Amino acid sequence: MHLKAYPGSFFQICATIFVLVFNTIFLSFTVRSETTINIRPAQGAGDAAHSYFSELITTILNRTSSTYGLAKVNVPVENLTQNRSLRLLKEGRRVDLNWAGINLKREQDLRPIRIPLNMGLLGYRLLVIRQDRLSEFDQIRTPDQLNKLIACQGQYWPDSDIIEDNGYIVN
Repeated sequence: MHLKAYPGSFFQICATIFVLVFNTIFLSFTVRSETTINIRPAQGAGDAAHSYFSELITTILNRTSSTYGLAKVNVPVENLTQNRSLRLLKEGRRVDLNWAGINLKREQDLRPIRIPLNMGLLGYRLLVIRQDRLSEFDQIRTPDQLNKLIACQGQYWPDSDIIEDNGYIVN
């Protein structure tokens, strides 16, 4: 059996193979050349913590690139509450890395990375009161007196559980 050769067919076959090999190598190099880490967006214009953590993550990725490869931080444009971003992280969707206070449920649901990003200062709490109630708080001498007041905490803050478990009212 004799195959009839067409002019240029050898070149076309070689060019096709070259393109396939080039695309395979180029795409695999591109895929391996840089990893994208999706983090949650800022909680608002004044979210200084977001700036701190995103810059810290970027610095760590840059300093470890020679060992682990190039990586970049991506911040989604959609607005996510802390609770929703933690749920997306748990589900493996749109958020790859998050920072938050921890409680038992979060430790069970997620994989904590135990690095004190705030140098251990996150555990310190301050009581902040309005100026017009200063004399009222000056009169408090016992936990029972303080227990009659309502504590204001951020929604989903894990330390709300601790405060409530100690008999305080949290709003």
